[in-house]
Amino acid sequence: MPRWQRVVAALVVYLIFGLALPIGVLLWLIANYETAFVLDQSALATPQAAFAPGASIQRVQGALGAGGGATAVYPDTSTVTIVRGVSSPEAALDAYAAQLGPATSTSTTLGSYTQRDMQLANGRVARAFGFGKTILAFVAPNRDALDALIARTPALQRNTRHGIGNVVLDDHRVSAILIFVGWFTVWTIGAAIVLIRLALRPVSPAAGTPAVEPEELSRRLLALADGTHPFTVTASGKPGEYFVDWRYDGGWDMAFTRQRMRKLVRIRLRLDPATRTVDSTDFESEFDASSHTLPDPFASVQWHVSRGYTFVDKEFALTGAGSYRFDIADMRRPVVATITGAGWTYRPGM
Repeated sequence: MPRWQRVVAALVVYLIFGLALPIGVLLWLIANYETAFVLDQSALATPQAAFAPGASIQRVQGALGAGGGATAVYPDTSTVTIVRGVSSPEAALDAYAAQLGPATSTSTTLGSYTQRDMQLANGRVARAFGFGKTILAFVAPNRDALDALIARTPALQRNTRHGIGNVVLDDHRVSAILIFVGWFTVWTIGAAIVLIRLALRPVSPAAGTPAVEPEELSRRLLALADGTHPFTVTASGKPGEYFVDWRYDGGWDMAFTRQRMRKLVRIRLRLDPATRTVDSTDFESEFDASSHTLPDPFASVQWHVSRGYTFVDKEFALTGAGSYRFDIADMRRPVVATITGAGWTYRPGM
C-alpha cells in the first residue's frame, strides 16, 4: 500500500475511533439524560399530601414576592417550604437565599430544574429547587438530615426513570467528565501514534531488486544533483552521510523597507551497509529580517528551526525579489526512488 494510502487509512481510523466514537457516546448520554428529581404533581394538591407526616404546617401568602405556599416545621427543627405560582424561579431562589443569608451558595442547572445548595452561617444547611413556577426549599441541621428530609418529602421524588445518561451526567458528573477526558486523551494519543508509525513506515525495495554496494548508492544519490531537480546533494564529510538541500536566499528593497529571507530544507541521509538501510531525518531553518525607515522606523528578525519528519510542506510565496514554489514531496520522491531502486530500504525517522 502506498504511503499516502496508509496515512489516509490511519486518519480515517483516527476520525472514527478517536473522535466520532467517544463524541457519539457523549451525545447519546446527553440525549438519554433525565433529571435526578421530579415533582409529584398529585402530592402538590394539598399541604398534607406534599409534606411528610408529623410536621406543623403553616400557610404562606405572597411568599418570595409572588405566588403562595406553605412551610412545614419538623420536630428536629428542619423545615420544608413549597411555593407555587412564582413568576421566575431564578428570582425566587435569589429571594429565598437572601432571606436565609447563606455563608456560601452554589447554583446548578440540571435538566428541567435549578438546584441551589447553601451553607448557612449558623451551621445549618439548605437546598432549594426551582421547577418552573414551583419552588421547594429545605433547611436541616446537617447534610445527613437534609438528605433524609428530601427523601421523606412526597412532593419531591427521585426519578424512577433514571437512565444511563442521568446516572453518568448527574449522579456522577465529575467522574463522568474525568473518565471521558481520560478516554478521549488516550484515544487521541493512541491514534496519533498509529498515524505517525504508519506514516514513518520504512519503504522497502520491490521484490527481487538486487542491493548495490554502498559506493554505487552514493554515486546514484550524488547524481541527483544534475540540475533536473530543485535541490542539491552533497556529502557531509562523515562516512555514509549525505545532505539533500533546498535553499532560498532573497533580499530586496521596497519603498522605505529592506528585507532579507533565507530558507533551508534539508534531508539528512545516513547509509547503514550492514542492513542495506538509509535512515532519513528532516531539518528546516528559516531566517527573515526586515527594516523600515519611514514613517515609523523599526526592525524585526525572525528565526525558525525544526527537526524531525516533515509530513507536509507546500509553499508558494511572492517576494520583492520574485517568487518561489516548494514542496518537500518533490525532494523526497526522487530520493526514495533512488534508494529503493538500488535495493536498499528507506527508513524515515523523527
